[in-house]
Amino acid sequence: MPAAPTELARKLGIKPGMRVILLDPPAQAATAIRAGAPAGVVWKRSLGKTRFDLIFFWPAKTAGLSRVFARLQKSLVPDGAIWAVMPKKAFAAGRGVAFSWEEMQAEGCSGNWSTTRSPRSRRPITGRAS
Repeated sequence: MPAAPTELARKLGIKPGMRVILLDPPAQAATAIRAGAPAGVVWKRSLGKTRFDLIFFWPAKTAGLSRVFARLQKSLVPDGAIWAVMPKKAFAAGRGVAFSWEEMQAEGCSGNWSTTRSPRSRRPITGRAS
């Protein structure tokens, strides 16, 4: 019998039957998210032509971030959401992240991780294109 969904899965909005993709996650994050997800989640490894309920991605730089969000939004179902996940300041250098949360928000979007959720059903994400 599968384990009950964890608090993390609940906070992230992962529900049975959803199509979810983790783009370039650190191994520990991917393990935690997948292990806590409810049974019946459909996990994909690449975007392709699939439309997703949830897209999680770990940005490494701010350059072009608004274009990344625009591309990812095209892969969402109408009520889908994008989660941009980045390490908190104390852990950023270890992940090769040299920008702040505020810089990421200004560029592309209005434990050890901070996240921002961008539901497609709300106003589109805007930012400066690099």
